[in-house]
Amino acid sequence: MKKEDCVTFGHIGKTRGLKGELKFVLTPDLDVPDVLSLLYLLDGTSLVPFPVDSLNYQEKGGFLRLAGVSSVEAAQRFVGKQLFIQTDLLPEKQFSYKDLVRYTVYDSLVGLLGELEEVVRLPQQWIGRIYFNGIEVLVPLNEHTVLEIIEDDKKLILELPEGLLDIYRKI
Repeated sequence: MKKEDCVTFGHIGKTRGLKGELKFVLTPDLDVPDVLSLLYLLDGTSLVPFPVDSLNYQEKGGFLRLAGVSSVEAAQRFVGKQLFIQTDLLPEKQFSYKDLVRYTVYDSLVGLLGELEEVVRLPQQWIGRIYFNGIEVLVPLNEHTVLEIIEDDKKLILELPEGLLDIYRKI
């Protein structure tokens, strides 16, 4: 397998238990497949395929067992190795408001607001951070405020709630 045809899946942090289980850390923001039968480990400059016996995801990683690895001694040689997955095995990328970071933001009434610096997910909704006239402004990102996304020009057109910008102008 060529490295160009793969993406970094994560890396192995340490062994777990006595039967060769490995703890791994996932690459941030990677959409991973639910089922995975083959991973590649970087050994020097080569990618070496390893069949996966079991894979259990957790919040930022998980645990895996590789075929033929059944002891802590055998698993120890994999600690610190990078994991790769074939790009074509990744699930179809789902849209996220985080994809809009660095887009130029416009309001339908005011016009140019600035560049979208950051997007965070709060329990209630997505929030974008923009610097408008030197002032940090937090804007809601949802189906009511986002009018248009122009991917080719990296533009985001919003219809902000009435009075939202006035609140920040008074600060």
